Formats: sequence, structure tokens, C-alpha cells
Amino acid sequence: MELSRLRTEAGLTIDELAALSDVPAEDLRQWERDAHVPRRHRIAVRWTLWSVKRDRALEASGLPECPVIAKLSEDEDPAVADAIAEHLETCEVCEARSAFVLQHVEPM
Repeated sequence: MELSRLRTEAGLTIDELAALSDVPAEDLRQWERDAHVPRRHRIAVRWTLWSVKRDRALEASGLPECPVIAKLSEDEDPAVADAIAEHLETCEVCEARSAFVLQHVEPM
């Protein structure tokens, strides 16, 4: 995993990535120097970087945000995941946003 390249492509500083991924900045610096990210952190860091790219692409797309998803995402109850999944099956806004991401954001 080329952490420095991926982080730079996402337009993040090490401190910004640290805040988003809950990984200490010093660990990220060390991983960039060593060119090695421990396996247990690899997926979380990649997911964080991909999420930033996705969010920026969607913001630039001009597609509207889904108010239902925005409201449900504020809830920290794990059961809300079922409500989100159910909503995604029927929402035209969410469908358009998903199609945009598939076409314009490189897969993780």
C-alpha cells in the first residue's frame, strides 16, 4: 500500500487522515517512511481515503443529498443500518448517487 500517494491523491494531510481514521499521525508518518501499513490498519485507512474521494466527487457532481440518509446517518444506533438498507432499495436520489460513484470513483 503506497500510503503517501493515496493520501496525496485524496488531498489530505497526515493530520487530517489521522483525525478521520482514528490512527495517530505519528503512526501514519512511520508507515509512510517504511512503506508498510500493518495489516490490521490497512483496510480502515484505505476505507477512509476512499470515502473522502467518494464524498468529494459526490459534492462536485451537483447531485442532491438524500435527506433521509442524512437524517438516518446522524443516529448512532446500530439498528439504523437496517433502515438505511431498506431505504436504499427504493430511493431515486440514492440510486443516482450510487450510479455516479460506480462510474466516477475508482473502486477501493
